[in-house]
Amino acid sequence: MKKIKNILIISFTITYFVSLISCIDENSRRSIKNQISKNSLNNSSDKKMLTPSPSHSPSSSPPVKGLLKAETAATIELRFFVDPNTGTFKDKVTIPKNFNGILYLSGLNITSLNNRIVKVRFKFGRELEVVTVPATIGRAAGLTPQIDIQVLIMDMRDRPFENIRLLYDLYDYNTYNYDYNDSPTNDPYNRELYCRGLTLEYDPTYTNGECNPNEKKCLYAFAKIKDAGLYTTNGSTIPTLPLIDINSGDFTFPTASSDATIVSKNLTNIKKCLPDNGAVFYKEFASSYRQMTYTNVDTSFASYNDVVLSLTDDTNSKVDYYYRGPYRVLSLNSWSLPKDKAVGPYGLFKSTLDSSADPTDVTMGIFSLIFPRSGKLPLDKEIKYIGDDYAFKIDPQMTPTPTLTKTIPRSITSLTSAGDTKWMDGCNIRVSNFDETRNEGINSCNVSATIEIVAIDPKTGKEYDVDMTNKTEIKLQLSRPSTKDYQGKETLYQSMKSCSSSRTCASDECCFNKRCWSKNLVSQCLEDATSSGQQEIGTVCNSDFQCASLCCNVSIGRCAVHNSKLDTPVFCSKSPGDHCVAKEWCRKDTIQDCKIIRTGINSQGEMTCALRCYNKQEFGSCINGICVAPTQPGRVDFNEENPDCKDAVPPPLVIGDV
Repeated sequence: MKKIKNILIISFTITYFVSLISCIDENSRRSIKNQISKNSLNNSSDKKMLTPSPSHSPSSSPPVKGLLKAETAATIELRFFVDPNTGTFKDKVTIPKNFNGILYLSGLNITSLNNRIVKVRFKFGRELEVVTVPATIGRAAGLTPQIDIQVLIMDMRDRPFENIRLLYDLYDYNTYNYDYNDSPTNDPYNRELYCRGLTLEYDPTYTNGECNPNEKKCLYAFAKIKDAGLYTTNGSTIPTLPLIDINSGDFTFPTASSDATIVSKNLTNIKKCLPDNGAVFYKEFASSYRQMTYTNVDTSFASYNDVVLSLTDDTNSKVDYYYRGPYRVLSLNSWSLPKDKAVGPYGLFKSTLDSSADPTDVTMGIFSLIFPRSGKLPLDKEIKYIGDDYAFKIDPQMTPTPTLTKTIPRSITSLTSAGDTKWMDGCNIRVSNFDETRNEGINSCNVSATIEIVAIDPKTGKEYDVDMTNKTEIKLQLSRPSTKDYQGKETLYQSMKSCSSSRTCASDECCFNKRCWSKNLVSQCLEDATSSGQQEIGTVCNSDFQCASLCCNVSIGRCAVHNSKLDTPVFCSKSPGDHCVAKEWCRKDTIQDCKIIRTGINSQGEMTCALRCYNKQEFGSCINGICVAPTQPGRVDFNEENPDCKDAVPPPLVIGDV
């Protein structure tokens, strides 16, 4: 028995030690594996996140991409922007390129990036111009109030898109009946406006290898046309003026005129828009000089390549100008949109000048779909212009259904009282909203080719392209810069209506430095000024109107600097009592602005608030041409013992937001 007892003791001891050794080995193995994984993560130079590498064998150490994919779980799928104009979810939104608010981007599996520093990379246009915007992950209301979703939040206060070039054009693909009731959109943020600025590989509407002009396909495919003027042997003139009687006689055509009178009118009219429907008329005088008219009474209808206008050159010789349609084609050989698909309801034109010759000839296109199709301009009373009761030039004699006409012009008409004109062709709106310095207009745009997410490992600081889908499916379109007041009126100088004289501005505006200014801002119109000029900085002056900067420093009697478009603006800063043209030219003074600010939520779930006062800089007012110091805001009633928080506002992000 003693021998058996010893054997049992020895067996038990051996079993115990074997178990102990097994545990030690397993712990050691786990420790080593963790150390290898940690070293692999710290030493890896790979920057392509979320895709396991097929080059590694199963027996080799796990690559860093495999580890990162395991941490971030699933592939990201971008779905919608939150439209900052409407607050709704959309797969295509348009914002001004100087947008400085908050932009939200939603998608599936965004929560997998919670432990990453995130950026959103936009690539714009055919050139794939890159802009990278820092983002954070937060929550926003979903499709129903009961649901919230995680979104990428991009703070645009630094205006990251401001320097993007707007090289392309918006096209209007809304559905119109082409009858008496049409009202084409003049809103550049309209849902059915598409920016044609991409190659086909980045166009999500290009499906099954087709670009059918009768279907909504290839709507982003690059194509470029411009408003055209008349042609000489040296090329096309460029329209810069709307069809408005600028010189009080541009639309009168006596039966007998001297060559000098004809040339004088032609010098102005040659700069004006041509009719969108292609209906151009001219009159020829005994000297063979021709004058373009805007009526079909006792005139000749202009066919393609007809001489419609004559001028004289420096040697007093006659120079003829030819009509070749209201639009000219640019970079035709580099178009992504097939040329034979450019005429149709989702192309560039509705029709051509001569459909019997070649119905798809884009060089003869009319009824363009470029934005805006047509529109109305504010104008003073009794100023003649070319307009119509209908948005598109239709033949009302065609019954029961009116049709677009190529042979009937719009009418020469005027307003009996100041207000908006009747419908005018889109070219008139485009030339009246064009910034020559930036070469951008109301129709200018750019569009994202791809939208990608870049993640940064907070431990290593290395960037990784996130594995994702829908890079090309959702689109961000950029339009010209815009800043509007509470009434919706444009206040950004370069986006204000352009002009050549106050006759082309509204009754409450006047033209200065080629822009229509509200008379509430500009105390004196150019026509009413005693002196005028475009004198350079440092030139002797005695009036603001003599200086190109509109800033005459009376203390030294010379033109001074005023430029609000610089990265660091330089203002005229006139003292109270000095003459001024607008409040921006008056000095900024410090005012104290007090507001009731939200401070949080108490334990009962009620909002708490407090009175906070902030100092901020405010321009003085320009009243009757004299600078006046800014008025200090009135006192805010606030009871600290029993605060009323119903009108409380969020605290300003920066002091300038007060």
